[in-house]
Amino acid sequence: MDFDYTPKVQALRDKLLAFFDEHTYPNERAFGQEIAVNRAAGNAWIPTVLMENLKEKAREAGSWNRSCLHRNAAQV
Repeated sequence: MDFDYTPKVQALRDKLLAFFDEHTYPNERAFGQEIAVNRAAGNAWIPTVLMENLKEKAREAGSWNRSCLHRNAAQV
């Protein structure tokens, strides 16, 4: 049996891993600090500016909420 990723899946995986390396991992500390500030202000659950910015970057990269791109899950 062949358990390798298909070329399509490997391309998506590479794209997502590159996004995480470039944008997500370097911002983990800043995200934690923003949550701490929100918590100190009384609401740790409000959307963070950092996360909203990362969502926009992910949309621009075509990687945000990929599950909603196709109505038929078999096409993903």
